[in-house]
Amino acid sequence: MKFFGTPHYHIQKLPYSISETVAELRRLLLKMPIRKTLSCLALPTFFGDPETYKESESKTLHTAVEYPSWLYALFPESSLVVSGALNDTEFQSLLTLVNKAINLTIQYYASDLKTNGTLSSFDEIRFMTRLQHLLMRNPAYLHHLGDQLASLFNPFEKELRHLVGFGFEEAMTIFNSIREIENERTREIPRAVKDSEGTVDSLASQIARVFEFNSQDVASKSGLDRNTVEKILDYFSTRFGQTKIANSWPSVYEPLERAPLLKFSDGIWLAHLLEKLPWAIAIGLEAALQGDPITWARYDRNRAQYLESHAVTLIASTSKHAQKWTRLQYVFDDGKGPKLYELDGLVLVDRTAFLVEGKAGRMSGAARRGAESAISELGKLVGEAHAQANRALRYLNSTGECHFQDATGEDVPLRRNDIARVYLVNVTLDSLTAFVTHLAGLRNLGILQSAELTWSVYDLDLQIITDIADGVGELVHYLDRRLALERLNVTASEELDWFGNYISSGLFLDRLFTGPDAHRTLVMLQNNTEKFDAYYAFKMGIRKTPVPKPRQPMSRLLRKLIKTLERNGPAGFIDAICMLLEGGSETRRMTTKQIKDQRARAKQVGFAGFRNHLDNCSVLCYAAVTKVSPKQIVDYVKTAKYQMRSKYAVGIMQNVANPNELQVSVERYPWKEDSSLDELAKTFSKGIHSKSVLTG
Repeated sequence: MKFFGTPHYHIQKLPYSISETVAELRRLLLKMPIRKTLSCLALPTFFGDPETYKESESKTLHTAVEYPSWLYALFPESSLVVSGALNDTEFQSLLTLVNKAINLTIQYYASDLKTNGTLSSFDEIRFMTRLQHLLMRNPAYLHHLGDQLASLFNPFEKELRHLVGFGFEEAMTIFNSIREIENERTREIPRAVKDSEGTVDSLASQIARVFEFNSQDVASKSGLDRNTVEKILDYFSTRFGQTKIANSWPSVYEPLERAPLLKFSDGIWLAHLLEKLPWAIAIGLEAALQGDPITWARYDRNRAQYLESHAVTLIASTSKHAQKWTRLQYVFDDGKGPKLYELDGLVLVDRTAFLVEGKAGRMSGAARRGAESAISELGKLVGEAHAQANRALRYLNSTGECHFQDATGEDVPLRRNDIARVYLVNVTLDSLTAFVTHLAGLRNLGILQSAELTWSVYDLDLQIITDIADGVGELVHYLDRRLALERLNVTASEELDWFGNYISSGLFLDRLFTGPDAHRTLVMLQNNTEKFDAYYAFKMGIRKTPVPKPRQPMSRLLRKLIKTLERNGPAGFIDAICMLLEGGSETRRMTTKQIKDQRARAKQVGFAGFRNHLDNCSVLCYAAVTKVSPKQIVDYVKTAKYQMRSKYAVGIMQNVANPNELQVSVERYPWKEDSSLDELAKTFSKGIHSKSVLTG
């Protein structure tokens, strides 16, 4: 892949230009009152109208608030202006310089190539994660994150009280109390604008009041004693006079991630970066537990078990027909003699198996800034899970019946012939986002070996996907589409962009990769998470305007048929749902019309159906009948598959009088000539409509 960007002579000047801009920015910040300045940056960034908010229309990056905060933190407090007036001209200059520094840094990252302007796999991953480090924040919804953190830290309340003097719930109480105070004060801002007498500084004073706190303010709101409040505020506060990290260019810096509150010597805290606090609580409490090796070992086991159990529970929640297990063991000779191995989780639904591996470690800040240590860290978080899941798959493929043992020693037998689909899933406790949204790049780096691709997904992204998906059939179809495009050259900024594009349009992009230059085609999926933001904002009570759950576009008839398949769960129902979903809007409209037509005809003649030869070389059959016959649907699908010379055919038979009564048949094997099927086909020759369908 070639990069066409900034001319080479300009590339050489970029580091100097960035450093000069940062130096000018530092000089300006020393002249400006810190509390008013940071508050005026924060208010329009973090307080929008939830009824109309769209991430794509946000005018201010979170980095534009965080980065000046970090530059301020590098100074000793004694050198800062704390209570002076805010000058509008200086504030506008500040905005210009911050945006210039960020834009120049992005330009530099885009042009920072290894050799000859050719973008290697690591260059691509490094650029994507650096860009995400600058532009994207908080990869989860607060209610999901809160539940996760409670599961991790509540079992260690006694240990945390000994180590830091408070527990997780108290820390979250502080967060919620400050958020409530800020929301109350923000509602006073329109009145402040009216009463500001036209002076920028007067308005800035009112805005600063939104984010300024003393410990008594928080104690009164939270109901906690002041001593506990001060312990928590202190623990999550960054002090001034911080040590410089790396080159001090725009980025995310660990001290503010660990402690986003700013503490002043006059007993005032500035909570302008409050939305970072829940993530900081996770980082800070883990750091505390690491101080006691015995406690840390127990916590490390607990978080691994939480992740395994949660991931398996989420996948299984998509179907009432699911079976699930965690912490399985098996004996397998993988080339070095029989050994005992572990599989973190297994979910079985219909003829589909999910082999789950969880990794509860976290990526370092340096790796997220693009350090080469990212390769070794990804090897532990993604590569090892990929290898472990593929080993379990080799075991499954090595014998007609394999045996796992659960934690109680109970045998879990699995016959290979009963499994038609296997998905390898690596669930992570840390959001790896840009690192794992293009798995082909990880394979090129040697992190993923040549084997079956593993879907690597953040725990809380998996929670959203399994919540939004209308059943296991849609989840499986999403994975089919997503992993098929991974084998091509499609990437996205985050997993929810993959899923958002799937919900919107099905990810039918295969035709972009045809012709002699297909290998050079790179497709970057557009950001597509705003529908999820609006839905969860309403669900959490932040937004008052009702927002329905995002769903794929399709007719009510088709959706109802899929729901019936999910509810009844006949053998092969996942294959049937995937077939019904395998098509764009035009294909789905045509399928809906065909089903309606055949149901009407079947009421007259007893049996009517259609069979569509999809452009992925599979066959979808549908038969409307007055009496469901398991043998008849099997014969019907076999003959359709044979006549259309396909290796794979799926049929649905549905009673027109009682649509809840249905049967599915799946036939998957190589085509070969069979005269008996020619004869059998004659029994279905009347009333059957055949068609070739483009599904993209």
